Amino acid sequence: MAGIVLTDASPLIGLARVNGLQWLQPLFGTVWMPAEVRAEVVSAATVGGFAEEASILFAETQGWLRVAGYCPPGQRVIS
Repeated sequence: MAGIVLTDASPLIGLARVNGLQWLQPLFGTVWMPAEVRAEVVSAATVGGFAEEASILFAETQGWLRVAGYCPPGQRVIS
């Protein structure tokens, strides 16, 4: 099991598109996204949006997808 898992916007959007965000929590527990990634995902919705945003925001409200304040050293990034 990874210690810290960071994600970029593209994997979140891609997994949401195939209804696969649910796979991340059993595999990694908590998944972190940098604040810049969250801003990218949310800003995409404000400029016309994308259907996958609701799934990403739902995962965030469940508590296992979280915003990281900074990228810690030795992180594992899924992309």
